[in-house]
Amino acid sequence: VSVGLVVTRTVAGKRTRPHTFALLGWATLLAFAQGFTTVEAHSPMIIASTAILLGLAVTTLDDFAAGITMPAVVRTPFAAVARVALSFLSELVGIPRSIGGLRTRPRIRGVLLAIPFVLILVALLSRADPILDSVRETMFGWLSIWSIDGKFIFFVAVAAITLGAYALAAGPKEQRLPALPETPLPFLLGQTETRILVGAVTAVLWLFVLLQIFALTRNPAGVAGTGVTYAEYARRGFAELSVAAALVLGLILSIEVFRAPESSHSSRRLEIAAIVGIEIILVLAFRRVLLYESAYGFTTERLIAQAYMTVVAASFVLLGLDLRRGSVSPAFGRHGMMLTLAAVTVFAYWNYEGWIVKKNFERAQNGAELDVGYLRRLSVGAAPSLMQKRPLLDTQQRAQIDSALRCRKLPDDAHWYEWNMRRDNARKALASLPGECQTRHASLAEKP
Repeated sequence: VSVGLVVTRTVAGKRTRPHTFALLGWATLLAFAQGFTTVEAHSPMIIASTAILLGLAVTTLDDFAAGITMPAVVRTPFAAVARVALSFLSELVGIPRSIGGLRTRPRIRGVLLAIPFVLILVALLSRADPILDSVRETMFGWLSIWSIDGKFIFFVAVAAITLGAYALAAGPKEQRLPALPETPLPFLLGQTETRILVGAVTAVLWLFVLLQIFALTRNPAGVAGTGVTYAEYARRGFAELSVAAALVLGLILSIEVFRAPESSHSSRRLEIAAIVGIEIILVLAFRRVLLYESAYGFTTERLIAQAYMTVVAASFVLLGLDLRRGSVSPAFGRHGMMLTLAAVTVFAYWNYEGWIVKKNFERAQNGAELDVGYLRRLSVGAAPSLMQKRPLLDTQQRAQIDSALRCRKLPDDAHWYEWNMRRDNARKALASLPGECQTRHASLAEKP
């Protein structure tokens, strides 16, 4: 679809901008990730990200990359769907006009007019003649192999969307992001309100930072009478700290939107101080996750929490650089979106479940406890790593892992576009696993 869109623009004599190639390339990269990942939660994430990127590409064909701001991006999915749908309907309406051009070709027009009458007559007369009946079966027998299912509807929808997008790409109308209405702000924050708001938030953040630095010298979990276990100390608060960081990010962006023009730059210094404080808090939250991993092992949730904190921390760095220049640039939202998409792309292609298996086995070799129950719940992407580490398990643990792997259902790749590399690797790895699924065997034995 992406290649066809570029070809359509070229044939129509229109220029394809560099940011269009970037959007289409990233959408294609994410789409191919479906052939690598086996985590079910990744599919809607891949579909949504690909759709947003393709929508941005279609609605900015004649626009500039600088115009891709966060408020405009929020409206892009609605604008892209509306434009593509209207374009597709316009093409359908234009089909009779195209057929009208056949008036100058009487032979082709005669054949097209005769076909439906011939089909109807053959279907009617075949009931009275065996030869015509065999002709009817030959002509209409191929219809029996067709069935309307999910795949058929999906490809019809893709074809309609593609036709509409190509019509937009070749059409005379320029495709730009929807313009935001210029409405006056309901209120503005003056110098006094901004200083009080940012100053209070900054004070709370730095008070928390000082308390945490003091706590580093005294482990609450190691002090008798505190009632805090090591697990609680390592786990407590890292989710809340991440949410607090996102809250402060939204607060600073809101202040920049509603800031009065005469507001001084002293409040921006307070904002930068708040950003430095929140970065330290994110580092402390990241450290708590590391402590929890070292004590209780690696999981998908803890890895995603670390990725989230990394993206938020990088966003604060970009925000701080903008504030030092005097204001938040329109490119901040675009850069933040790129950071998020980069994280989504990495997780879609990276077999992090296999990495988690290897890291947990490394902990077990150093004397830590191995959470076999969690390893059993991982997707088939972890199967090759589990089969590789299987000899390191004791008899009871190996029986638990083998029981889960034997009952793992792997769908057949009936069509070439359903092939999945990680699922194929799992199928090859599980081929050497002896025995059968006990649950399935027992259910078969119960049948009369």
